[in-house]
Amino acid sequence: MKQNIVCVLLAALRNNYYKPRGLKPDLYVCKPVTGSGLISV
Repeated sequence: MKQNIVCVLLAALRNNYYKPRGLKPDLYVCKPVTGSGLISV
């Protein structure tokens, strides 16, 4: 089930964000490790 949802999300991003803007899709599916967080710059 989760894999299907990821495929739906990737297709939505490609079709509704990247394609209308003429951008090449550059998407990576990642799974965070325990204790990870956002990096602030």
